[in-house]
Amino acid sequence: MSYSSEDEKRKADAEKKETSEDKGTAEEVKTAVEKKEKADKEGTRENSEETIKEKKPTEEKQPTEERKLTEEEEADMEKVIDEFINVFQDPAATFEKKMSSLIQIPNQVQMHHSLLTRERADRLFSNIPIEIFQRVFDPAHEDHAFLRSVLIHIIHFFCQCTSYEVHSKFKPCLENIIKSVSPKEATFPLNGMVYNNISVIIAYWISEKEERSMLYEALRFTTGFFVSQKDNLEVLTFLVTVRLLLNKVYQMSPFETSNTFDTRGWPIAILHLMRKLLRERTEKFTPEVRSIMWDVISSMTRIGQITWFNLDKNFTKLVIQLNSVEMQMSLHDPAKTDEVTFCKHLRILELFTSAICDKDMYGEKEMAVVPKTVGDSCRFLLTFFVECHLQKVALPVQVNLSIFNFTVFLFCNDEMTIQDEKVRKNIGPLILHNCFQVLHRSANGELREDTSQLFADLLERIAEFELLDESVPIFIMEYLDKVRRLEDYEEWKGRVIDAKCALMDLRGRVDWYSVKTLNESKQMLSRFTEPEKHELKMLFKILDKLPRVN
Repeated sequence: MSYSSEDEKRKADAEKKETSEDKGTAEEVKTAVEKKEKADKEGTRENSEETIKEKKPTEEKQPTEERKLTEEEEADMEKVIDEFINVFQDPAATFEKKMSSLIQIPNQVQMHHSLLTRERADRLFSNIPIEIFQRVFDPAHEDHAFLRSVLIHIIHFFCQCTSYEVHSKFKPCLENIIKSVSPKEATFPLNGMVYNNISVIIAYWISEKEERSMLYEALRFTTGFFVSQKDNLEVLTFLVTVRLLLNKVYQMSPFETSNTFDTRGWPIAILHLMRKLLRERTEKFTPEVRSIMWDVISSMTRIGQITWFNLDKNFTKLVIQLNSVEMQMSLHDPAKTDEVTFCKHLRILELFTSAICDKDMYGEKEMAVVPKTVGDSCRFLLTFFVECHLQKVALPVQVNLSIFNFTVFLFCNDEMTIQDEKVRKNIGPLILHNCFQVLHRSANGELREDTSQLFADLLERIAEFELLDESVPIFIMEYLDKVRRLEDYEEWKGRVIDAKCALMDLRGRVDWYSVKTLNESKQMLSRFTEPEKHELKMLFKILDKLPRVN
C-alpha cells in the first residue's frame, strides 16, 4: 500500500513538472515572439527612412577570404535539422513545444546559412506539420494571434529556400493568412515587413485564375495599411511590396484590359501615395529608391493604363513632366544607357503618346502641358536616335530596338509630323538599317508576330519618307522570306500584295534602289518554293520596269 502511494506521488510530481514545463514553454514562445516583433519594429523604423544606408564594416571586422566548410560544420547542421525534425514528429510533443522549436529555425539557419542547401531545407520543412499553421491562422484561435507575424516571416523564408513540392503543402493556409492582415480586423501588431513577407508568399503560391481574388484582397489590405501611415510611410518597404504584387497581377493576366481587373480600392491608394513621393525633393531619395518608384509607375501603365493616370489631373501632369526629365537623364551617356531604366520611362511616354493619338485627350487648356511635354519628348528621342546613327554611337541592343519600334509607331501615326529637317532627311535610311538588324537577329529565322505587323505598317507608309536608300528591294525580300515562316500561305500572299502596293507608291523615285540591290533581290528568289515564286512574279515585273540607276 505504501508502494502504491509513493508511485502515485511520483506520477503526480511528474504531471506537475510536465504542466509547468508546458507553461514555461508557452511563456518562452511568447517572449521570443515579442523579441522578434520588437526587432522587426526596429528594422521597420530603419526602413522608413527615405534613404538606404549601407552598413559600414566595423574596424574590428576586416574582410577575409571565404571560409572553407568543414565536415564537422556540416555534421553540426545535420544534427540541428535532426533535432528539429525529432520535435516536429514527436507525437508526445505539445503544440507549445513544437511552436517553440519552429520560431527558433530562422536564428539557427542564419548561423548555418551557407550550409542550408535546397536538399537540407526540403528535409527540414517537409517534416513540419501543417496543423501548426492551420491552428495559428484559424480565426477561431485568436489566442494564437500573437504568433501570426512570426509564422508569416517563416513561411516567407521557406518559400524561397525549398522546392515547390515542399512549401506548397502549406498553401491551404493562404486564405486565412491574407485575411489575418486586414488593417481593420487584424488582432496582432502590423508593420510594413509583414506585408512585404505576404507579397513574397503570394508571388510563390498564387498561380491559378481562381486565386486572383486573394491577390486583389492582399493589394487592398497592403495599400490600405501604407496609406494609414500618412507622414510615417515606410517608403522602401511600400515600393518593393507593391512592385512585387503588381508584377504578379500582370503575370496572372498579361492580356487583359484595365476594365477586367478587380480595381476596387488599391489603384487609387497607390496613386495617392505615388503622388506624395513624386512631390518630394529629388535629393530626399537615393537613386535606388527613385528607380523602384518608377518601376511601380511603369507597372501601373500595364495594368491601369491611361485610365489610372487620369484619376488625378495634377498627378498626370506631374508624371509626364518628371518622366521626360528622367528619360533624358537616362540617355546622358548613350553607350552606357541602363536598358531597364530607359525602357520603363519609354513605356510611360508610349502610353501617353498612344492616348493622345487615339483619342481627343488633354485638349483642355489646363492640361495643355501634357501634349506639349509628350511632343518635346518625342522630338528629343528622334533627334537623339538620328545623332547616334550619324556619329556611329552604338546603343545597347534593347535601347536601340525600343527607340526603333517607337520611331516606327510615330512615323506611321497620322497625328504626328516630323518637323526637324535633319531628322526628316536621315530617318528613312536609319529605319531601314534597323530593319535589317531586326531581321538578322530574329530567332530561328522567324519574326515575332508584333514585329511582323510593325514591318507591315512600315511598308504601307514607306513612300512618305523624305529620303530612303538603295536597300529597299533587299529589305522587302528579306521580310517576305522571314514572314512566310510565321504565317500560313494565304496570309503570306496578302503580305506580297502589300509589298507590291509599297513599290507602286515608290514609282517615280530613284533613291530607294540601284542596279546592285535589284540584282541581289532577284538572287534571293532561290529561297522560295515554286508556288511562292509564282506569287512574287508580279512584284518583280514592277522591279524590272524601273529606270536603271547606278
